[in-house]
Formats: sequence, structure tokens, C-alpha cells
Amino acid sequence: MNNKPSLAIAITLVLTACGGGGGSSNEGNAPAPAPVTTAPEPAPAPTSTAELVASPQMDFASCDQLQVLVNAPENSFVAAYYEFEQSGTGFVPNYQQRQLSGLVVDGQFQASLMAPDQQQSILVELWPPGATEPQQRRFELSQGVIRWQVN
Repeated sequence: MNNKPSLAIAITLVLTACGGGGGSSNEGNAPAPAPVTTAPEPAPAPTSTAELVASPQMDFASCDQLQVLVNAPENSFVAAYYEFEQSGTGFVPNYQQRQLSGLVVDGQFQASLMAPDQQQSILVELWPPGATEPQQRRFELSQGVIRWQVN
């Protein structure tokens, strides 16, 4: 029984020493065949967007300019928000996402901003001097101008 491991080692040595091969003695003198080389395929010509054609009606802009015009009492504060929620008594804006703000001078506030195409409405707040609550109005962005006349 102890001969089995010795026999296995001996067979392994014999097999690895043989190395296989075979063939006739004339093969050693034959010239090696020449390697076959093929010419590389030419790289495709680069394409560019300069070849693309768009119709004149195509608009690539993802934002539209929006004018905000407010007529209100002097020194009122105006702010506009894209992010807001409806509450029972009005709207609650996300104050961290204010899009514009400023003071009414000579009875007018005028500003412009870029409105993303997917934006459908904007909340405008007006804080008259000494007010404890703002006046709020939600505007649909179907046109490029928002006008608010506050008396």
C-alpha cells in the first residue's frame, strides 16, 4: 500500500520527462513557413456634427427668458420662486430656491431670469413696507412676460 504514492510520483516524472512531440527526423530540417501578414483596414473617416442639418423651426434652447414687471408701492420687496407648495391660505415657497428678488423703485420692479422649459409656473411675492404677510400670486409661464399691478 505504501508503494502507491511512490508509483504515482514515478509515473508523473516519466510522463513529464517524455515531453511528447514525435514526428520524423526530417521535420527538424524543413524551413519554417513565412508568417502571413495582412494589411490593416483603414480607419473610418471621422464624423462630425457639422454634417447635420436642422430645420429652421428647431429650437435647441432648454430655457426661455422671462421678464417680471411689478408695479407696487415704493420700497416694497419682490421675490420669485419656482419651487413652492399650495397651503390652505396661500403658498409656501422654498426660500432656498429663490430665483430673483429686489426692491420696488419709483413704483416699479423690473427683472429678467431664465426659466427652464419644463417650468410651468412661478410664485411672485410682494412684501410692502411694514407688512407682516406677503401678497402672493402664482403666474403660468405660457408667455415670456409676467405683469402684476398691485395697488
